[in-house]
Amino acid sequence: MGVPELTEGVVHTSHNRCEPTRGAEGALHKLPDTERLRTTSKTREGGHEKMVVDKTRLAKRSILLIALVIVLVFSMFAATALAVTPQNAKNVIVMIADGCGYNTFLAGSYYQYGEAGTQVYDRFPTQYACSTYAFGGSYNPTKFWNAFENQYGTATHEVTESNMAATAMGTGSKTNIGVGMSPEQDWYTNIVEIAKGRGRMAGVVSTQSFAEATPAGFSAHAKDRKDLKTILEQQLRESKLDVVMGPHNPWYNNNGELQTDPFFSDTSKYLWRETTWNDLKDGKLGNDADGDGEIDYWTLIETREEFQAMMTGDTPKRVAGIPQCGGENGTGSGYHQFFRTGAGDDVPFKIPFLETSPTLTEMSLAAINVLDQDPDGFFLMIEGGNVDYGCHFGWMGRAIEELVDFNYAVEAVVEWVETNSSWDETLLIVTSDHETGAFWGPGAGKGEVKAPGDPDVWVPIVNNGKGNMPGAVAYNHFWAYGPDFYWHSNALVPLYAKGVNADLFHTQVKGMDPVRGAYVDNTGIFNVTEMSIR
Repeated sequence: MGVPELTEGVVHTSHNRCEPTRGAEGALHKLPDTERLRTTSKTREGGHEKMVVDKTRLAKRSILLIALVIVLVFSMFAATALAVTPQNAKNVIVMIADGCGYNTFLAGSYYQYGEAGTQVYDRFPTQYACSTYAFGGSYNPTKFWNAFENQYGTATHEVTESNMAATAMGTGSKTNIGVGMSPEQDWYTNIVEIAKGRGRMAGVVSTQSFAEATPAGFSAHAKDRKDLKTILEQQLRESKLDVVMGPHNPWYNNNGELQTDPFFSDTSKYLWRETTWNDLKDGKLGNDADGDGEIDYWTLIETREEFQAMMTGDTPKRVAGIPQCGGENGTGSGYHQFFRTGAGDDVPFKIPFLETSPTLTEMSLAAINVLDQDPDGFFLMIEGGNVDYGCHFGWMGRAIEELVDFNYAVEAVVEWVETNSSWDETLLIVTSDHETGAFWGPGAGKGEVKAPGDPDVWVPIVNNGKGNMPGAVAYNHFWAYGPDFYWHSNALVPLYAKGVNADLFHTQVKGMDPVRGAYVDNTGIFNVTEMSIR
């Protein structure tokens, strides 16, 4: 995988300092035609300001200030925790931008709007940082900010993976293997099972296969996260899920082209069994999803028009939405739009999204419309799964377009709550499962850290204006996969919440980070969700 040539807004992902430059004609890259009205709240941009104060004094003052803040904040949280009483939430929606750390979220805002603080979730009243480490790991704020390389992690499982993070968010327990299982391979009860047991409907939606790590961590149990065949069969034949949506259609390739030789296999753990697909297609696949003793068969939808029609009006009882793309390459992960033509081109939307595939907004609203038929409410997990892959490959263009798609979906869900439900009965949580790539500004990681977040070392990413790629560099090389592949870090990720019981996150605070502020752990997402579904 070669390093892309520098054009407008394209940055090299390497340790070498680089600056984004204009293309030959100096033209700005346009946002997609589907851009919605921008939000209006503003915060100060995170530009790089040179430190001019004495750094030794700054470090000492920072330590004293941090100690004081920690004492004050924990006193506040202790008092608040005693006062908070869980309420019954009719609906809980968790939205996850896979692999998206603070700087990746910021890069998306710079590209979309030219400034920070412009996303709808930036106005949510409850905001925390969130730790993501796996079983056997930890997060130490002092250690993390003491040296640039400390973000990469040292222990075998200190830095999480998507399956481990999803298991933590979906079950409240840490692991270092598979999905929905303990390190000893015992099954953890997941939030989908809890919601169904309490009379709610439940679903998972992703821009990757619904059998992939994140949706599987909320809804399945397997010792091998890559055994998509087993996970998929479990979700469709055994679980009580009411909605599953994600690509990985065996009849279509990554460009949405119909194949004469579909991607079926009885042996490969990545691919569909032909009998399972045919049963689903023929309406013969299902089980008792609601405890009434009758089989509830899945209804399959594939075309974009079917997803759009499912956004309103009457719906079937159970829906499996599998867009017509993403079945190829033997990996079966179903990458939706990500690996369409031009995957290595680091310019967002230069190759338009596939017209035949639904957007994440359309998938999300279709899923909500199905689940909202239950008067008792629902639980829904929605994942923008391919931000992570953009960061893994250092393809910030693809990462940003996936994040833009995710941001539009969040806006649509907020609009649905305010139009069809209310914040008094619905809880919306927006977060990430982990950070990927260790993205910082050009020239980061050099010199001695004088204070937590020292901008001479932790160089902020560069805002190059709306429609231009920000100056962002991936530093966490994963050499086993080559010089152009990057791995997860142990960084905190953002967490935003709004609606009923959002204030319960006060009870989940684990510590105070000198740069990100108070933080919860990802297991706290399960805790708040479980307390909300009564």
